Amino acid sequence: VHKQVTYSDANLRSHLARQHKLTHVLYPSQRLQHQVKPQVLSSDLKNKLDDALVYAIIKDSRSFGDFQKVGFQHFLKIVLPDTNYKGPHRTTIRKRMGILYSSYRKALIDELSSVSDIALTTDSWSSPCPVHFVCITAHYYDKEFGYISKVISFRRFIGRSFAVRIRHFIRSELKKLKISNKICSITTDNG
Repeated sequence: VHKQVTYSDANLRSHLARQHKLTHVLYPSQRLQHQVKPQVLSSDLKNKLDDALVYAIIKDSRSFGDFQKVGFQHFLKIVLPDTNYKGPHRTTIRKRMGILYSSYRKALIDELSSVSDIALTTDSWSSPCPVHFVCITAHYYDKEFGYISKVISFRRFIGRSFAVRIRHFIRSELKKLKISNKICSITTDNG
């Protein structure tokens, strides 16, 4: 038995859509009410997706906001159509990258602790405005005599680039990485 208001079949239509999955009988205003709500992702899956996006940002040198742009949001709607996943916010990405950076630095210190001799190269360049960059790369051999070259530090200097500031930066990084006494050579690009 179904109660019906005089002159209206809205309840009947709603019943047919809800109970018998006949959504084509709904009025346009009712269709909005009967739309399928996006499913909520499990926190485990969301974390995996967030980690994959942070990995893509690091590996592909993407900006933090790339995944919030219209094109990528469209891609996510196609790939994950029944979810409301939008990707992590740039603040979340920054926090996760900070955590990853800390763990990477610890692993780098551990790796370099077993190396006896390290050669460094430094590269410096500047942008059109007075912003300078310095990159330090370590070159060494592992226990199986495999050649390894790793960027161990990178820094931006704002203002005039003074030799004293760069020297202080290099010494500070070598001390933090505990490799000051392992350096056998330093090659620069005259920057």
